[in-house]
Amino acid sequence: PDYYQARRYISGFTGSAGTAVVTGTDAFVWTDGRYWVQAAAELEAPWQLMKDGAPDVPRPAAWLAENLSPGDKVGFDAWTLSIDEYKRLEEAFAAKRRQRLVLEASDDLVGSVWADEPPDSERSRPPLLAEPIFVHDVKYAGQTVTEKLAAVAETMQKAKIDRLLVSALDDVAWLLNLRGADVIYNPVFNAYCVAGKDGGATLFVNERQLTAAVREHLAAAAGCGVAIRPYTEVEAALRDPAQGELEYGYDGSQCSYRLYQALVAGPAGGATALASPIAKLKVVKNAAELEGMRACHCRDGAAMVEFLAWLEERVQSGATVTEAEASDYVAACRSRQALFVSLSFDTIAAAGAHA
Repeated sequence: PDYYQARRYISGFTGSAGTAVVTGTDAFVWTDGRYWVQAAAELEAPWQLMKDGAPDVPRPAAWLAENLSPGDKVGFDAWTLSIDEYKRLEEAFAAKRRQRLVLEASDDLVGSVWADEPPDSERSRPPLLAEPIFVHDVKYAGQTVTEKLAAVAETMQKAKIDRLLVSALDDVAWLLNLRGADVIYNPVFNAYCVAGKDGGATLFVNERQLTAAVREHLAAAAGCGVAIRPYTEVEAALRDPAQGELEYGYDGSQCSYRLYQALVAGPAGGATALASPIAKLKVVKNAAELEGMRACHCRDGAAMVEFLAWLEERVQSGATVTEAEASDYVAACRSRQALFVSLSFDTIAAAGAHA
């Protein structure tokens, strides 16, 4: 969501992948080869482009370990840095023992500056989206929520964990057969979920996004229904002493440092890192999902044929077709197809020097 585009706000770089590092005297953006030309055009002094993946260009952690002074502190937003990434930084710093760098969790420092922008300014922080959530019909999902929760519970029992913290938005959406529009080009919504080894679950979400149909859908799941709690209560729920001693599971690549700390500092019996069992279940497509994928590719193929026929006619007539016109027209062709919800990414249309 635009609300979380802190790197874009402070640097001006609008690419979808990159890391910003700011010191007392310098500012850098690391990004891969897809965005070197774009970043060079968008970054202005004092920002410097670090061509991630190029020879002799260190990764951010290695650069920090090499260039900062002993005792320096490296701050980060505990809500957005995963625990796996935190551990990679720790390892990089430990390799340079003479530096004795310190990782220090902080509040959203960029957000505190962003909040000072005038509300009507182009640079003001966009609101966190809260679009209506909708049910993904079981005829397309191929499995009910109850069946999916039971499958996850089975993997949890084998792993000897009592509850599973689900942080990845696509995992939450798949597990509960729900879809949303909080992230552009992705049918997901801002939420966390805690699944239990008994087949139950609790969804942490902005309740204003829940329609009556979604509430009914969740109430009918897993026998006793999926519990609903406010999105902002997930940390408190993990720390709640009333839950007793429980073993939690989490995916370190998706779990934030902040929520990891809630798990290990809370009253729970422990926390076990494991690859998301939901991700493993998702990769095995059932018959309904396979049919849906085939059908949507047929529809998209028809849209592309319509676009190519239009483009050929325009070119043969001597008309000039701009990249923007091509992008808009192919999007229009796709939007006319049955069951269209949104594009999966902004159309990449390029010719000549842009290609």
